[in-house]
Amino acid sequence: MTGYAFLPDFGKPPYVQDHSQLMEKRAAEWADIQAAIGSSPYVPPVVTGWDASPRGANGVKLDDVEGMYPFTPVVEGSSPELLSEMIDRQRTFVMQNVPEGERYTPITAWNEVTEGASLLPRVVDSQGGMDMSYLDVIRCSKKEVCRV
Repeated sequence: MTGYAFLPDFGKPPYVQDHSQLMEKRAAEWADIQAAIGSSPYVPPVVTGWDASPRGANGVKLDDVEGMYPFTPVVEGSSPELLSEMIDRQRTFVMQNVPEGERYTPITAWNEVTEGASLLPRVVDSQGGMDMSYLDVIRCSKKEVCRV
């Protein structure tokens, strides 16, 4: 069993949320989720971030749409460093709680650009410069626990 984008607190204030705090909260819940589902292994997803507000209407003030999807929640502070930390935590949990043949790492997501949760390379300048740091974290994590 796993989930998708299991990071933000959907529909709950505050509607602008901190990635680091959410990661701590979710990691603390993993054992409880495993206990609640019984013998089926729980494999927590790794989430790069969340901000679906680009799907909303232009010019809308956050105060007017708090608690309304797709405007909120917005997760701030997402970074390759936090992705690396979440992968490390997920790996530790999986190694301790999931049978060897059922271990994997779901990552939200390759292409969720309008949800602020993508691994796609980010364009960083008008000359086509690319930020590959999220993908670099994935490449490194396949080999070992790593830091960017």
